[in-house]
Amino acid sequence: VRVGHWRIVGRPQVILVDFSSLIPRKDDILKFLWESYRVDSISGQWDYIEPVLFGYAAGLVVASYVETFCKSANRVAAHFHEWMTAAGGLYLRRESPYVATLFTTHATVLGRSIAGNGMPLYRDLTTYNADDLARRFGVTAKHSIEKKAAANSDAFLTVSGITATECRYLLGHEVDVVTPNGFEDDFVWQDDDYRIKREEARAALIAVAEACLGRKLQDNPLIVGTSGRYEFRNKGLDVLLEGMKRLAGLERLDREVV
Repeated sequence: VRVGHWRIVGRPQVILVDFSSLIPRKDDILKFLWESYRVDSISGQWDYIEPVLFGYAAGLVVASYVETFCKSANRVAAHFHEWMTAAGGLYLRRESPYVATLFTTHATVLGRSIAGNGMPLYRDLTTYNADDLARRFGVTAKHSIEKKAAANSDAFLTVSGITATECRYLLGHEVDVVTPNGFEDDFVWQDDDYRIKREEARAALIAVAEACLGRKLQDNPLIVGTSGRYEFRNKGLDVLLEGMKRLAGLERLDREVV
């Protein structure tokens, strides 16, 4: 592990966890999850196995920290976000039950799959057979560990009422608390700081674009950007591409679009 401080307000302590040493033990870890919770990992590929190993490693680190630095009177909670870290909470539940575990899902694996495949998520939510759909979309392993984490954490949370409904029908478990997403006010710079940061970011984006394209851009280019998971429909990449096509066809637009 590497220990440091996150460069944000408050400078919270951060522990970076390297899970690579667990790769030779992957079969034993997946066996543990099956025998302890019936997590069905058999169809999981590396986009499933690596997150499971990372989550498991994080659980080992939490357990080691508690055993080394905490007193028996301390009340310790470990919070795991998304299925990618769920193995850590499941490890602690079995091996270090004195650590309270919380599991938050921001959107379910199946919800993303249903929406991404153009099916009506909320209209037909009550009619879907979750396990059958997981097999159909090839996400059985991810769905399985998410479902078991929801059922075997001390507290199960999600970020909206809509997602809570999704969890009820797709994971078969009611959330304990809804914790809405949000940002602190000091997250966004103000006045001159905002202008300076914007100019610096714009210059950096132009430099990256020129390096990627291998040429200089025209003066004052119009920069269009997006970010998020690579989910073509869910994250609106299809809409973005259509928008770029329309921009390119506007005769009144006299700026290069990047």
